[in-house]
Amino acid sequence: MINLNKIFSKISNALAFIVMFGMSAAIYMSAKGFSFDEKGNIVLVQNANAEELTSFVQPLEERAVIHISKPHFIGDENAPVTIYEYSSFGCSHCADFHLNTLKKLDEDFIKDGKVRVALVYFPIDKKSMQAAMVASCIPDEEYHNFVNTLFSKQREWSLSAKGTELIAEYASMHGISKEKALECMKDDDVASEILANRQQGIDELSIKGTPSFLIDNGEEQDVIPGAVPYPLMKAFLSGKLLNKKTAKNE
Repeated sequence: MINLNKIFSKISNALAFIVMFGMSAAIYMSAKGFSFDEKGNIVLVQNANAEELTSFVQPLEERAVIHISKPHFIGDENAPVTIYEYSSFGCSHCADFHLNTLKKLDEDFIKDGKVRVALVYFPIDKKSMQAAMVASCIPDEEYHNFVNTLFSKQREWSLSAKGTELIAEYASMHGISKEKALECMKDDDVASEILANRQQGIDELSIKGTPSFLIDNGEEQDVIPGAVPYPLMKAFLSGKLLNKKTAKNE
């Protein structure tokens, strides 16, 4: 007599083995930098990502000159590629970039002197404007720590009715007094520069939201609008660095 339970058990075990083998193979291929396209062909992830990213990157026809009176670059000043990050302190995607993506950029590009990054204020509301104005007053040695504090505590100050006081309180932990921070929020010269840079982003770079990125390799400039998955950003930067190296050797 045929034992159906045993047959079904064997079939289930075989199917489970096939599924687990497929998953293991996919994980292994992914770890090695490969994936599968819609036809089931194996492709190099970086190449696929580069093609996907270039579909919405916006090359600039006319070169833009970014005027920041006191830029705080992260990375080597001689890096072949510069990223200008148009960011608002009240933007959740901007916070994610600074607290997470920037670490990956540092590991892959910044610490090796390939890329440097500068923050360009693009406030989206009154509180993020105040935060940007205070950041402009922070001493150089505490600037990046203050920026990280603003982003890590974003929900606290941006949703609070006492957001202005909280921003000033954070500033008191990074080199200036609360009174000085409140004064900085009233500095018309600082406000004018921030708004001028913001307007340039709108007029010359067609920036409509944050974060947006101007990628400059010294010869070409491209705008990446919005937050993009890091693998796409990595693939695009690798391409820009390769183009720069190729042009130099010609």
